Amino acid sequence: MGQIYFFSPFPKLIEFCDHGDPRVRTGAALALGKVGDESAIPILAVLLDDPNGSVIQAAGDAINQINERLEREKIEGEKDQ
Repeated sequence: MGQIYFFSPFPKLIEFCDHGDPRVRTGAALALGKVGDESAIPILAVLLDDPNGSVIQAAGDAINQINERLEREKIEGEKDQ
């Protein structure tokens, strides 16, 4: 039987947050928001100080997306109790 491999894009996305091209940083921020891992919030917070407005907007959107997911999970967890 074949092996199943798990690939996490997370490390590469973190690396892209420091890329020289603001379009790459913007894409990385948006992707981190979609991944939804709360451990990305500190990295995204650094991008809030980026000199490029699109990167700042993407980082803010990503943080909001992660926080909304966490809030939904909290509410769903309370319903189950």
